[in-house]
Amino acid sequence: MSDNRRIRRKNERSKKASKNDITKKDKTVGILAIALLFLMAVVLVLYFALNGVKIR
Repeated sequence: MSDNRRIRRKNERSKKASKNDITKKDKTVGILAIALLFLMAVVLVLYFALNGVKIR
């Protein structure tokens, strides 16, 4: 009897865990967006540093 209960609860837990799946495409888009923001920040810092523009 306890084996059946253990198996049933294990199945219930596995159903709940699969509810928030993130697709590979979403992960790729997210990583590219973060990388693009970082790259833009680096370019802006270099631009301001080379032009001598001081940020107050």
